Amino acid sequence: GRGSIFVPSLVYLYIFNRIPLAYLCIILYICNYKKLILGMKDYFRIYMQKEGDGNEVKDSIADFGMYVSESPFKPCDSVKEPPKREWHDEHGDDEYIGKDGLYMAAYENKVKFMFHGEAFGANEKCKAFIDYIRKSGMMKMYCDFNRIGRQHVRLKDIDPNLYRDPDNEDLLVLSITFKFNDPVTDIKPIKDTQGNISNLV
Repeated sequence: GRGSIFVPSLVYLYIFNRIPLAYLCIILYICNYKKLILGMKDYFRIYMQKEGDGNEVKDSIADFGMYVSESPFKPCDSVKEPPKREWHDEHGDDEYIGKDGLYMAAYENKVKFMFHGEAFGANEKCKAFIDYIRKSGMMKMYCDFNRIGRQHVRLKDIDPNLYRDPDNEDLLVLSITFKFNDPVTDIKPIKDTQGNISNLV
């Protein structure tokens, strides 16, 4: 397509000193996010709910305009090390494993959100979204794509990346790391009579 011809042409110009390296990097960066936008219909959403009675379920797209482009929601990670004692006059360790077996450890997941809208529109959307996941404390979360839900989830880290064309549009990518403190409890969505998700349990 047109893009496959455009990118090699830019590289050709760079090799023959017709375009500075900095401009080449910027143009390729913009092209990459343009490609992401074209596939936005294939993106999905995450549902979030502040823990506690009566709190509203939030939809990352409907409430914040944040489309999920990458979400490695995983069912589990590593196990906790069991209690152990080490005897200097014996080989190995003396480990205790209870009747329920080994316990799963908390883990972290990075989720990539993307917003695309009019110029400077990312300011308000980003603030509203970050304020929600920051002020909610512990949350329940459900991934619409992987159909995995967890509770006792909190914000851990934010890595923003913004491209702004002041005359046209904003492209914001938020790579957000969450900590999953309960790695085993399955959280499922509950729908109301209109088919909307009204609770996460």
